[in-house]
Amino acid sequence: MNRTTLNRAKPYLMSLAGGLFFLLLWQVSSMLVNVGYFPSFTSSVQALLTPTVQSRIYSDIIDSVLRVGVGFFFALISGIPLGVLIGRWRIVHQFTKPVIQAVRFIPPLALVPVALVIIGVGPTPTFIIWFAGFFPILLNTVAGVQRTDLTHVDVVKSFGGSEWQILEKVMLPSAVPEILTGARVGLGVGWMSVIAAEMVAPGWGYGLGYHLWARAAPLGQFDLMVGILLLLAIIGFIMNEGFTWLEKYLLRYRRPVSR
Repeated sequence: MNRTTLNRAKPYLMSLAGGLFFLLLWQVSSMLVNVGYFPSFTSSVQALLTPTVQSRIYSDIIDSVLRVGVGFFFALISGIPLGVLIGRWRIVHQFTKPVIQAVRFIPPLALVPVALVIIGVGPTPTFIIWFAGFFPILLNTVAGVQRTDLTHVDVVKSFGGSEWQILEKVMLPSAVPEILTGARVGLGVGWMSVIAAEMVAPGWGYGLGYHLWARAAPLGQFDLMVGILLLLAIIGFIMNEGFTWLEKYLLRYRRPVSR
C-alpha cells in the first residue's frame, strides 16, 4: 500500500478503530459489572437475530425510514423557499419573526396529543418529523441568504439582472453550505423524533419506536431494547455519513481547515 492510498484510508481506519474500541469497552464493561440491566454487545445483537424479532424488524426499519423520508422531504420543500423569502426581504422577516421564533421552541413531542386529535394517529409521526426538521432547515437557509456578499448582488444589478436572477445566480449558490448543514441537522432531529413519536403514538402498530415500546418493553426484554437502540444508532450514523458525503461532493470546491 503506497503512501497516497494510506493517507486516503487513514480517516476510515481511525473511525473503524474508534468504533471497535467502543464495542470492546462495552463488552468488557458488561462482563465486569455483571448486572442483568447492563446487557453486553453480543447479547444485544443476539436478541435482534432471534426468529421472532427477525420476522418484524425489517418491516419496522423500512416503515420508520420511510416516515422520516416523507417528513424530511416536506421539511425541505417548505423550509427552503420560506427561508429564502425571509432572508431576502426584511418585511417578510419582521412579519414572520414573532411566530417562528416562538413556535420553534415548542418540543416536537409536545405536539403529539394535539396532532392525534387534529390529523389522526397514522399521520402524526410524519407530522412530528416535519416539525422537527423544518426549523433547522429554515433558520440555516435564512442565515445563508443573509450572508450573501452584497458586492455580488450589486454586480448582477449593474448588468440589469432581475430579482429572480439575483436569487438563482447569487443568493442560492451562496446559501448552499448553510442549507446543507441545516438539512443534515434536520434529518438527524427527524430520525430522533420519529422513534419517540412512534412510542407515544404507535400508529398502526409498526416502526422501530413501536417495536421498542410496545413489544420489547412490556416483556422486559432488555437485551432487545438495547439492541434496537444500537440499531437506531447505526441507521442514524449511516444517514449522517451519507448526507456528509453528499455535502462534501456538492461543496468539493471548498478546502477543509481541519488537520
